[in-house]
Amino acid sequence: MIYKSNSKIKKTLEKIKFFTLKNKLEIFLFFFFLLIFIIYSWDTITDSQCPFHFDAHETWVFSNNLLKNKSLIYSDPLSELFEHKIFYHFGGYISNNKLYTVRTYGIIFLTYFGLLLGYKVPFYLISLLGTIGIIFFYLFAKNIFNKKIALISTIFFSLSYPMINWSNQLINNVPAFSLFITGLYFVSNILTNKIINYLTIFLLRVFALSV
Repeated sequence: MIYKSNSKIKKTLEKIKFFTLKNKLEIFLFFFFLLIFIIYSWDTITDSQCPFHFDAHETWVFSNNLLKNKSLIYSDPLSELFEHKIFYHFGGYISNNKLYTVRTYGIIFLTYFGLLLGYKVPFYLISLLGTIGIIFFYLFAKNIFNKKIALISTIFFSLSYPMINWSNQLINNVPAFSLFITGLYFVSNILTNKIINYLTIFLLRVFALSV
């Protein structure tokens, strides 16, 4: 009985060892991407957001206005009362005492939907999109080059200051990058002869982005 028990334990340990050695890169990538998401979300997790970039501030103002007043136009009655521009945003423009945004509506609606779930959710969404972009960056680089080059370039790129900073801001850089690199990944699959399935997915993405 003891021999059989030891034999089973030995076989189990061998299986675990084999699984670990065989999938060590995948295990590393899983924890690395998890770490990247934590880094990208660190300001949100710790409530230590740095001062908003003016683009991010404008996104927040108009998304919050859309949530409360169901409008993408920010009314400014004080300007009319005092006959002077009381409230003015760096990126917007005023017409008839109403403030209009010059930001793309995509980031505003993304922030708005996040605000429906909580004031921190939009920041987590941006961080999540940044992490997804990094994942597809790795997959794209692996298709074009190899695993080693893909891993090294992904580590350096994901830990660069612009990616960390933008992934903590309500600006459209990170969502746009995520969509762009995902599209490139599907294109790279087409170029590596995985045509039928990936061509269909790619064309569907192009159609979805064009409507």
